[in-house]
Amino acid sequence: MPLIPEYDPLTGKTFLTPGLKIGPYPGRLSVRQLQPGDVLVWYALGIVKKDRKTHTGIREATEGAYSHVGIYLGNSISIDAGPDGISKIHVGNLIKAFELGQVLRYRGLAGKRRRDVLAKACSFDGYAYAKSDAYRMPFRRAAYRAMEHGKKSRSIVEYIGDYLIKRRLRSGPPKKSIYCSQMVVEAYGAANIYPEEVVLSAAISPNDLIENNDFEYMGFISKKTNPNVHPLDINADVQRKNRVSWKTNWFRLLRP
Repeated sequence: MPLIPEYDPLTGKTFLTPGLKIGPYPGRLSVRQLQPGDVLVWYALGIVKKDRKTHTGIREATEGAYSHVGIYLGNSISIDAGPDGISKIHVGNLIKAFELGQVLRYRGLAGKRRRDVLAKACSFDGYAYAKSDAYRMPFRRAAYRAMEHGKKSRSIVEYIGDYLIKRRLRSGPPKKSIYCSQMVVEAYGAANIYPEEVVLSAAISPNDLIENNDFEYMGFISKKTNPNVHPLDINADVQRKNRVSWKTNWFRLLRP
């Protein structure tokens, strides 16, 4: 069964609990089965050392398995926010670079709504990568999750995040730059799928796109039939009975 991160509003901590897996999850998809507007959430493994540290850091900071996300535009092209900026890239190149990509689909995305999402996503083409804003996102995420549960900020991380959200609401997003998960949120916000307060708070990580259940999980794309999955991947089969709190190094949590 997979390990599922659960937020505890009383403590402000994330706990890992064994998930209930009822039957097999959707399996491997081909690129031909993707639809424009699909959200592709990526798990990185075995990439060059410099990039491996970056992806590991993102997973640690956002308490999950995934470290990158993009939007499928159609015709085998995705738009992605990477270190070199926002650009359109062939999905085949992403499949080569990552261990797997989870495919999320918003049911009912058609007509004007789909056009609005794709047009907004394409409007970011050529933007710079908002590195500083991305670094602040985990703080905003902690504060926003506390606010969602009607809880006042109490930890230093939440206090910082609360300040950063207020600052961002006051001054607005960085000009001509964005990071990957915020690109998805703003694109879907253009179709009124995400409310304005969520878009402006910029507090959603790649992992949250899966865990929040705003999208339907369709399956995965990968160069391998049976890719290596992260222990917190939706398809992971990790034997653990106890509920444990999230620590900085998740490896320690997975020991029997």
